[in-house]
Amino acid sequence: MKLSTILRSSSLSSLSYRLPTKERKDGAELRGRLQRLGVFPQSGHEHFNGCVVVPITDSTGAVVEIYGRKLDWDPRTGQPAHLYLPGAHRGVWNSEGLSGGEVIICESLIDALSFWCAGYRNVTATYGTAGFTDDHRAAFSRHKVCRVLIAYDHDDAGDGAAQKPAVELMAAGAECLRVVFPWGADANDVAVGADDPARELGRYLSEARWLGGAPAGRVPPTVPDVQQKVQQKVQQKVLGGQDHEKPFGGQDRAPVEARALLPRRSRHLLANRTGAPHGA
Repeated sequence: MKLSTILRSSSLSSLSYRLPTKERKDGAELRGRLQRLGVFPQSGHEHFNGCVVVPITDSTGAVVEIYGRKLDWDPRTGQPAHLYLPGAHRGVWNSEGLSGGEVIICESLIDALSFWCAGYRNVTATYGTAGFTDDHRAAFSRHKVCRVLIAYDHDDAGDGAAQKPAVELMAAGAECLRVVFPWGADANDVAVGADDPARELGRYLSEARWLGGAPAGRVPPTVPDVQQKVQQKVQQKVLGGQDHEKPFGGQDRAPVEARALLPRRSRHLLANRTGAPHGA
């Protein structure tokens, strides 16, 4: 069994139950590899237990990072809601979505998934408010990104952090706009609170504030014309059960668990997000 297959299939249950027993040769080998990755620390407790798990790949399609979001996160425990592998962050989620020149960036992968599930495929995420990495810079340069809509949380941390990549990207020649949600809200809050997430998220994209980097006054091409096509496409794929997009590490289909969680169940899962850390 391939390690990437195990990681993708382990979103909603303990990974240990999906592995061959450690008494078997293949089970011992897989557990050893997972320990070296940091998925099974030396303590023996599964690092991503109780999480929705999303693999993040490099430019070759190899899994180089793992994101985990706790389902039953309680801020009173002092434990992080967002988990990653130990060490420096690597890879760019949905890097193929950068190829069109215009990109939406969020500070959380859950927020980026909210856009993606609403039909906006040109979206990626940083690793928290201070998580715009060298891998992001290389991917933006490689795909010649020229227009960036920064959809960070609308709070003190998100507003302050949004300026950092904006300054850097504008210096590199890209046009930057700030997507401004209601105070205290993020993309997932907007999506789960809307009857039509695609239309509501599109409205905020169309009202994004110009920060600089190119002549002002240009309306983002994401809406309204493309929005209608997006909605038709989403209806055809979701209702018909067909989805040939590849946002999860180049795989043929996003994990069913993650698609089901967003946006239908995320109101329940993310109801207590105040103060939630957005990085490792």
